[in-house]
Amino acid sequence: MNRENTDRFCYIDEVRDKYNDNELNYKPNPPYNDSTVIASTNDSECVAIQKNSYRNDWIASSDLRPPRNDVSCHSELVSESISKKMLKQVQHDIITRNELIHLSTYPPIHFKKIAFTLAETLITIGIIGVVAALTIPGLINNYKARRLHTQFLKSYSTIQQAFKQMESDDVSLDPSTYNTRSKLFYKTFMNYLNAPFDCSDNTESKQYLPCYPFRQSIPYKTLGGEKNLPAALFDDGQIAMQDGTLIMFENEAGGDIIIVFVDLNGYNNLPNKLGYDLFAFQFNDGVLLTMGDKGTKYTNQSSYCNLNSTSSLSGLACAYKAKNEPDYFKSVVKSFR
Repeated sequence: MNRENTDRFCYIDEVRDKYNDNELNYKPNPPYNDSTVIASTNDSECVAIQKNSYRNDWIASSDLRPPRNDVSCHSELVSESISKKMLKQVQHDIITRNELIHLSTYPPIHFKKIAFTLAETLITIGIIGVVAALTIPGLINNYKARRLHTQFLKSYSTIQQAFKQMESDDVSLDPSTYNTRSKLFYKTFMNYLNAPFDCSDNTESKQYLPCYPFRQSIPYKTLGGEKNLPAALFDDGQIAMQDGTLIMFENEAGGDIIIVFVDLNGYNNLPNKLGYDLFAFQFNDGVLLTMGDKGTKYTNQSSYCNLNSTSSLSGLACAYKAKNEPDYFKSVVKSFR
């Protein structure tokens, strides 16, 4: 058949209608074995599709028309590969539309609400309570132990620095040079502290609240807590610090020993026990030592740092253990839970 004499057939609308009806294998009528031109006479706009054989499918869509260059009809040759791509795109669009229509026919999905029963909730709360009862006391004890250890090291450093500054200023460090009745040593020592509060003779409980009024209030106790400490240990001056610590002094009658007591958390905070929150240091021969160390007056640990000791000074030598044993405060706090 001669292409020039072939009548023009307007198959575009027919093909589009067939594809809308899901007829993917539609073949236009009449079929031609040779190349055929399909054209649209609407508004002088033409689309030419080259078909090589009868087996190929015919595709025509108004959305796939090439842009119009001018008013006249210009045919455009479309290759077989482009035709196959156009066919796949049309098939994909139809399948997607059918799937959406198919899904819309399903009834709405109702999800079941999931929640815990009362029994499950009570069991969970019970388990949490048991775990908390086992772990929280241990955490609290560890916190108390770390805090006491930090306060102990800080207080020891503060007292030691004050003695070194006194030595650098050529202030006498010989205990015998200080009259025990005049309390001259503690007043000299106070000049080397930062913002101290002078508790004076510690006899007026209402006037000196941060201090220890040993004559009118509850006394300090031994490590085991069975006995009260002698009031004479704290009668040679007291100094209250800004961080809450309380420093107390004892000049022995012989004048050769000066004992410095430190209450780590202050008198108003319990338990006020030697070896727990109250520790002793000895100043002798120009050196500040933790009580219980070699060269101090009280070195017997079984008598002066023992929970089972019956000594009236039990706990006095515990400063040595507090300085040298990292777990000392943990063991003490655990013993007084």
